[in-house]
Amino acid sequence: MVLEFETPKYLKVIFYLKKRDDITDEYFHEYWKINHMKLALENKKFVDKVIRYNQLHASPELKKAAKIYKIPVLEYDGIAEVWVKDVE
Repeated sequence: MVLEFETPKYLKVIFYLKKRDDITDEYFHEYWKINHMKLALENKKFVDKVIRYNQLHASPELKKAAKIYKIPVLEYDGIAEVWVKDVE
């Protein structure tokens, strides 16, 4: 017996974020994690369209560890991954 599944069709959009120079790392990550998420969840279009949303935070400690171990890193402070059904 062979089971067949229909694979859902989603679009994954990735945003690379850099904080402004005039704010601290702590402020950027705290605001993005709490305030920005709250605003997104209060937005009906966001809630209706978005299937999945991930925030990947590049902390100063993570960047420092990467340099110590000679791991190349992109010069961004965070990445937002958004899965949507369509772009309309």
